[in-house]
Amino acid sequence: MVKNKKIIQQLTQHYAVNPASEFISGLRNDLIQSFPIRQPNQNRPLKITYAIIVAVVAIVILLFATPIGSALAQIFLSLFPRTESDIMPNYPGQTAIARNATLTVASTSTPRTQKTPTPTSTRTFDPASKDNADLALEEVEQTAGFDILVPTYLPDIFVLSGTSYDPGTYIVRHFYDTGLLTQQEPIMSIEDCDLCTDIGPSAEIQTFQIGMVEGEFVAGVWKFDNEGNRYWESDPYMNRLRWQVDGTVFEIMYMGVPGTVSTSQLIKIAESFQ
Repeated sequence: MVKNKKIIQQLTQHYAVNPASEFISGLRNDLIQSFPIRQPNQNRPLKITYAIIVAVVAIVILLFATPIGSALAQIFLSLFPRTESDIMPNYPGQTAIARNATLTVASTSTPRTQKTPTPTSTRTFDPASKDNADLALEEVEQTAGFDILVPTYLPDIFVLSGTSYDPGTYIVRHFYDTGLLTQQEPIMSIEDCDLCTDIGPSAEIQTFQIGMVEGEFVAGVWKFDNEGNRYWESDPYMNRLRWQVDGTVFEIMYMGVPGTVSTSQLIKIAESFQ
């Protein structure tokens, strides 16, 4: 047993994996229970059981230490995390700010007969806005430092109008005329996905096959009332398809008349990303 324990430790060191000691000991005990050690006078020698234990531990370590293991780990990522309720109250401070802003706008309004001077202001850059999508694909790839994928299939109604890059979240967005938006984000951990925005618990998640991976489709959007509270509505005018390939999360968002673009067409667009 001491010899096999040393083998397990050598495997973890070789693959630069440092699992907790209780994980290794617990795994070893579970395997011993699954493959009970037989007496020497029985058919299976003692060393075969130990060999099975070491082999299984090695496989587990490889799954955590290699790119294959990283790819398999993506199944734990929640592309559409759910909130506890379809109605999410706003913080009182934010509500007060919203009210003050409304009162300020109302108090500074002037009659239409008077000419109001145009204030000078600097436009705030918002990479999530179509108005700031003025970059070329080559510029984005050079700035971002990773490969940018774009769909090679699109229905005729969609024409690329611009691309933007958010250096804070590393999200690349492609805006298309007639309500189509594609997004791409590289992630380093499960908690690192900014594209994985939440949905209400009543939302229906449909799963579809996109190449070798599974994609998730949701129709709906968060809306806001006068108090700044948000509530989930299953709006057929807002459709999202998300999927993950290795360390990258993709999303296709279609905002348009229901039935104009089918779910199968969105899947076909997703499968054409190169």
